[in-house]
Amino acid sequence: MVMTDIPYADLVNLYVNSEALIIPMRDNDQDKARFPHKIGEYCAAGRPIITNKVGEILNYFNESNSYLCSDYNITEYAEAMARIISDPLHANDVAKHSHQTGLLHFNYRSYSKPIVNLFDQA
Repeated sequence: MVMTDIPYADLVNLYVNSEALIIPMRDNDQDKARFPHKIGEYCAAGRPIITNKVGEILNYFNESNSYLCSDYNITEYAEAMARIISDPLHANDVAKHSHQTGLLHFNYRSYSKPIVNLFDQA
């Protein structure tokens, strides 16, 4: 099912109630150079994230906080989804760690105090 023009509150509800969220990343220059803003929203949702070992992703995500696929390949994504469904306790643990990663790296509150301190020192 493809959904469009979803009100933001409904979109957040879909994220939070999903089994997993996927950000497919190709092994090309375009995807290596980008960092999807959506990944912060996915971390905030507290659900398992499926993505690829490409570019900046590897600076924030590993096997403890995401399901990393080696290739941009539907079979690998399906296998990751199957692992999530077959082991929900592990999936929830991975989701908890991705949420913590989001709080640490993608939440403005993590940077507010250091920025204030920087200006106080100036």
